Amino acid sequence: MKINKTVREIMDKLGRRWDIIEVLYEKPSGLTELAKKLGKKDSQVLRELKEDLLPCGIVEKRGKGRETRYVLTEDARTLAGAILSTFAALEGKEKQKFTEADARDLKFFYELYKDKGDPYVYSVMDLMSKKDGFLESETVREIIIGLLEDLRDLAYQKELSNEIVSFLSQIPGLLAECDDDSYLKDVKGCARKLLSKVFERIEVAKQREEVYVSREGGVKEAIEGLPENYGVLERLIDFSFSILGVKADKQDVKEILSYFWKLPDYSEDYFAKRVKDTLRGFEEELRESCKEKIKSGDERERKLARKLYEEIVSYGGPRPEHC
Repeated sequence: MKINKTVREIMDKLGRRWDIIEVLYEKPSGLTELAKKLGKKDSQVLRELKEDLLPCGIVEKRGKGRETRYVLTEDARTLAGAILSTFAALEGKEKQKFTEADARDLKFFYELYKDKGDPYVYSVMDLMSKKDGFLESETVREIIIGLLEDLRDLAYQKELSNEIVSFLSQIPGLLAECDDDSYLKDVKGCARKLLSKVFERIEVAKQREEVYVSREGGVKEAIEGLPENYGVLERLIDFSFSILGVKADKQDVKEILSYFWKLPDYSEDYFAKRVKDTLRGFEEELRESCKEKIKSGDERERKLARKLYEEIVSYGGPRPEHC
């Protein structure tokens, strides 16, 4: 018998009835034996089995009469085993603290990067970001701002190093846990300046009639009017959108959309999905902006708006009558 509910429903059942699951993971049990181990009445355990665990395929009943035993299904046993193994591995492992020595080392590598262009600072940032108190350090905050400002210089590079890509992927998650609104505002300011630089680069490419060669899926495609390094710019745009999406307010939504409508009509599928995912919780604002562009935007804006609108309504939830 297989688990037959959604992830949300299954996790709810696992959490509510974990005491039963833990006992049955050790061995199949009869009702009385199970109730005794749990310190509950037979009737209570039977009700919990019938209401939560039997219908959704977490537990199944085998045998009849006095031979009746309750067992975890194969899928449930696999899931419970994975959960128990994960917690066993984590047990006793305390997260390392970010120290003054770490801060001094980080500053050393940052200054080396500024003097000699050594990108190793990005690797060190990636390593140390896993330590407790990392973003609470003033040194770390200053270096992050410095590195974000330096990203503007990458708008003309043809590729990004693995160290930089790793750095970009870490920052939004770190900021999501930041309680300093003032610092978050400063970081978002860097993202706005980066977006301005990127779109300035796109505008220059149009004037120069540059050609971007895409090699996605092993097929080459030449697109006139896009920068030769558009692949790099896509990543920088995506990163900036992610930063503006951290603890977003309506102004952040407005800014992300203002740049989304400027995008060349080449990667609209990808960015429509990214904008929808980044701005979850602002569906009404996204819908209204899409409808406005579909009604009165130019051809490129209408194409982008339709892609974003399709992403929004495909996410789920009731569709308003006026749409």
